[in-house]
Amino acid sequence: MFKKIFTETIENTALKAVEYAEDIIGKGKGTQKKQVAIAYIIGKLPVPVPFKSLLSMILMELIEESIEFALKKMKNIKEVDFSV
Repeated sequence: MFKKIFTETIENTALKAVEYAEDIIGKGKGTQKKQVAIAYIIGKLPVPVPFKSLLSMILMELIEESIEFALKKMKNIKEVDFSV
């Protein structure tokens, strides 16, 4: 149960992070936007600052997968918006 809640929280935060990176950087520059999104997610982790870098290393694969999921979700949303 905890894992499901945690994963959903990371995925929701990743969606917000991708939107934030898009607002800051704009179109293109995927690598830079990914770095901004990762920093956003790490900044939102509810742990003391000294543990964030360790926890981010442990969770990096999940964070990157969540960002990719969020990008696909945003792309699908934009496609639906344009087709209406």
